[in-house]
Amino acid sequence: MGKKDKYIENLNEIEKAAAEIRNTDDDSTLGMTKSEEEILKKWDQALNEIYQVLEKQLPKNPIVLLQKYHKVQLTFPFLLH
Repeated sequence: MGKKDKYIENLNEIEKAAAEIRNTDDDSTLGMTKSEEEILKKWDQALNEIYQVLEKQLPKNPIVLLQKYHKVQLTFPFLLH
C-alpha cells in the first residue's frame, strides 16, 4: 500500500470517527462544539501531514510548474482540453 492509499485510509477513518463522535455528544451547544472541535483537530493533523509531504514534492518555483504544464500541453494537447 502506497502513501496515498494510507492517507486516504486515514481520512476515511477520521470520517468514521467523526460520525461516532457526533452520535455520542450530548446534543447541547457545548457538547456539539466540543465534538466538532475534536473532529477539526483530527482533520487538521491529517491534512497538515499530507501538506508537508506535498510541499516537499511540488516545485518551489511557480515558473517550474508552468514550464512542466506547457511541456505536457505540447506533448499531449488532447489531455488538457
